[in-house]
Amino acid sequence: MGRASRADAELHRQQVIDAAGRLFRERGIDQVSIPDVMAAAGLTHGGFYRHFASKDELVALAADAAFTTSSGIPTRTQPFAAYLADYLSTDHRDAPARGCPITGLEADVARSPAGSPVRAVFTAGVRARIDQFVEFTGGDPADPDERPAAIAELCLMVGALALARATAGDPVSEEILAAARAAVIPDPESA
Repeated sequence: MGRASRADAELHRQQVIDAAGRLFRERGIDQVSIPDVMAAAGLTHGGFYRHFASKDELVALAADAAFTTSSGIPTRTQPFAAYLADYLSTDHRDAPARGCPITGLEADVARSPAGSPVRAVFTAGVRARIDQFVEFTGGDPADPDERPAAIAELCLMVGALALARATAGDPVSEEILAAARAAVIPDPESA
């Protein structure tokens, strides 16, 4: 029975982390309570402290998980241009709970104290994303000359998605996404 209980506890812990990651990206960290997270995970809020020491611990774990599981991650199984098009799509704009943790968490992380666990996780996630962008263009992430273009591209994409989300419902939102796609997706005829 102890084995099943430990396995159940680990399953519940992961369910809470996953639910928190979705809710934090969708609503913002400060707009989500522990009871909200536990309810989204299908659990009672009384069990929270059996799994986590604090909400801050959960925030860092949820951010870390989001950086490894969100739809905002480029993969080697799709062409980079397809990833860029998906990132700058209305589907991604309209689904922040499943989307890129950079655009879902950046405002909250910017207000977190320097040295906080969530800031460290977020910074590591941004660094990893920059490295992925450099690798996708055939570069070496350790080469400082190859990083500026990847950083600029990431900034353009994150900024465009944030602005598109903030203006959703207005035609300018679509214009923002289209302009960003045109700026970052290579023209097949120029390749």
